[in-house]
Amino acid sequence: DAKSLRQKMKFFILILVLSYILFGPDWLTSAIASEQSLMRIAIVGVLIVALSSVLRSVSEVFSIDGQYSILKLLGYSALAISFLAELSGFHNLASFVLSGFMITLFVSYVLWALLTLSEKTRDWINKSTDVFGVKIRTLLNIPRDLRKSKLGVYQLFFDALFWIGFLIIIFNIWDPTGTVLRTLSSYAVEGIPIGGIRIIPTNIVGGIIAFTILLAITGWIKRWIDKRWLKQIAIERGARDALVTVVGYTGFTMSLLVGLSIAGINITGLAVVAGALSVGIGFGLQSIANNFVSGIILLFERPIKAGD
Repeated sequence: DAKSLRQKMKFFILILVLSYILFGPDWLTSAIASEQSLMRIAIVGVLIVALSSVLRSVSEVFSIDGQYSILKLLGYSALAISFLAELSGFHNLASFVLSGFMITLFVSYVLWALLTLSEKTRDWINKSTDVFGVKIRTLLNIPRDLRKSKLGVYQLFFDALFWIGFLIIIFNIWDPTGTVLRTLSSYAVEGIPIGGIRIIPTNIVGGIIAFTILLAITGWIKRWIDKRWLKQIAIERGARDALVTVVGYTGFTMSLLVGLSIAGINITGLAVVAGALSVGIGFGLQSIANNFVSGIILLFERPIKAGD
């Protein structure tokens, strides 16, 4: 359980501090005297036993089973390789694997804490009734009685940032030369050639971010126009709703076009493809087009008003 995990972590930290006292803070990365080699093997062995115990408790507390059991297997394999390398005299290999495993374990805990904090923050904003929570909900335009809010999008954004940071750190730990990161960066910036086209992930991500930001700005502009201007003008509620809706459609269209342009999608080519598709499936979409046009007519002619 969690109490057993805390006790094992305390024992591991105690052994780690003892190793720093005996050999110095950089003993895992520096050479030691031959007369200290047996003591080093003993300390490494105790550290590995402590880490194995911690790993077992972690797998029990966080239910690392089934499809995630490969992670537990990799952890035990790393510890076994480290101990065998230490016994065989490959101290550098043992130090590299052991230090990498310890840092990976710590970074994994930090990732879990950040993901949990993200989830708890989302739940708190959704359910909070204090002044600060209400202000955040008002800023994000979340109705007070809405339990399933749009905060999942923000949580997805921050979770993606946490995972990207975690993967970058992991690559730096296990690939000191930086070859993998340089290769991935090259693909992300220069693109991946597929047939006669080149897909550039950074442009696609930039387009999605730009579309999301512009769409949020469109929502703020709609609320600002409605509350600051239109409510002060002597027009019917239906006309006010129609103007706000038109602003929303215009902002959505502009956001989509800007996002597609940043993503590197040729708008002209997209129009040609859309035209070709419309010929083939136009009859099937007639009802959708008719409903859309009918909605626009209702907005402007206002035979049915909001509140009727």
